[in-house]
Amino acid sequence: MKKTRIFIDTDLGDDVDDAAAFMLAFASPELELAGVTTVYKDVKKRAEMVRDLLDLWGENHVPVAAGYGRALIERRFDEIGRASCRERV
Repeated sequence: MKKTRIFIDTDLGDDVDDAAAFMLAFASPELELAGVTTVYKDVKKRAEMVRDLLDLWGENHVPVAAGYGRALIERRFDEIGRASCRERV
């Protein structure tokens, strides 16, 4: 069976969605995890957590890189924009 190589870009540690993505990847024989990057705030700590998770699953050969801690493009709304959005809902 030919495996599909995937790459996970994660903010592991804030909620369970990223951990679920890893579990799905590890449990799917048709997928090969080619690498992981971490994003958002303390990216070095997130990379350590990813390495720990990979070690638990015996996947410590997967490369992990800490990314950038802030969004490259941040969405900012002023108070008028927020009020307008609420009124539309």
